[in-house]
Amino acid sequence: MDTRIVTASTDLSRVLSANSTTVGTSIANPADTAVEPSLGVIPMGKEGVLASNGLVFYPYGVGSAAQTFLMSVFGWEYIHPKVAQNAGRWTATPLATFLCTLCTLAGSAGGEVDENQLYCGTIALVIGGANISNEIISPTGNMKACIRMDAFGCKLVQPLFAINASATSCNALWKKI
Repeated sequence: MDTRIVTASTDLSRVLSANSTTVGTSIANPADTAVEPSLGVIPMGKEGVLASNGLVFYPYGVGSAAQTFLMSVFGWEYIHPKVAQNAGRWTATPLATFLCTLCTLAGSAGGEVDENQLYCGTIALVIGGANISNEIISPTGNMKACIRMDAFGCKLVQPLFAINASATSCNALWKKI
């Protein structure tokens, strides 16, 4: 009997339509909300439907080599009310936080990551499980680094960014796997 493992993947997309310029040395856990989050949110699948549970991120930003930014990834779940007078809520759980360091590898003119934006060559895990739920491929030497992570079955995943007084702006490409 043949055993086959199939990995479906999507094309790469930007997390945010415009790079984040939020300044900070940490990223707070988003508060529970009655409104489904929408800014930079990646839909993973609906209840009862087989869907991808893995993501790959390629962080990038504007600045110069060796400048850094933070990327925290949160998983969102819906809390169904058990009591009629209670409203349902969305709640966010931190999945991981990464310290991303720009290298000299730039995008290309006219691309989603253009010639003024640099990929990250080094990524370090700040919060999360290393090599279990998060795999970092961080080659250094001005080669593009990436993050492969588990979404833990969350319905929505939301990366948030903070330029810790270093890079000018930041973002990431993502795809489901």
